[in-house]
Amino acid sequence: MKTIKINNTITKLDKNIACIGYFDGLHLGHKKLIDKTIALNKKNNLKASLISFDPDPLDIINKNKNLHIYSKKYSKKIIEEYGFDYYIIIKFDKQLMSASPKEFINNYLDKLNIDTLVCGFDFSFGYKAEGNYNYLKKHSSFKTIKIDEYKYYNSKVSSSRIKDCISKGNFKLASKLLNRDYKIVLTVLKCLKNKSKTIIEAKSYYNDVLIPKDNIFDGFYIKDNKFYIETKTRLNKGDIFEFIP
Repeated sequence: MKTIKINNTITKLDKNIACIGYFDGLHLGHKKLIDKTIALNKKNNLKASLISFDPDPLDIINKNKNLHIYSKKYSKKIIEEYGFDYYIIIKFDKQLMSASPKEFINNYLDKLNIDTLVCGFDFSFGYKAEGNYNYLKKHSSFKTIKIDEYKYYNSKVSSSRIKDCISKGNFKLASKLLNRDYKIVLTVLKCLKNKSKTIIEAKSYYNDVLIPKDNIFDGFYIKDNKFYIETKTRLNKGDIFEFIP
């Protein structure tokens, strides 16, 4: 998979079928877009692209740093496993935020050699989110396909819903909505002896990843944003490991 970071210059690409969004968590709702893109790619023998943004558009729009379900590194790993040829990252800044929908299409999408663009029913772009699927259908040179809302137990599958599950410690539902085990990357701070048990004190390896709120869970607890995990395997300070709650 080739990663293409777009600031001003856009690299010439082979004809491709793309999906677009921020894809925080790459959850079941995102999977519908991804599956459609990969299926069309195989049917038409074109390249498959995933278009995303960096930083998170909400960071710029809301003027604050958002916490995410996954790190950029882990998200990229999942994207590559799906079989994409191109991972296109568009720099999101105040200039892009203020661009009209037509400017975004002309200056970015039309230059990516897209045959078909797959987007979610709620995808929006351009100044004040004035652009959407209907706008793309009318004003773009490529075909556009809309993926309808995906629900699980009558509620929309979304990144915000999964974040709420993580915050409340509902890891089972979070994993269900993600379509994979929810896990977090931790760094060992120290090992503590507690009678016959060894407890690892650890913290999140990534600063921009959401962690559960302080609470006591089965086999571990969180206090002051630090994890205390019962373990039979001794780890050393500075060790990095993946933890599945």
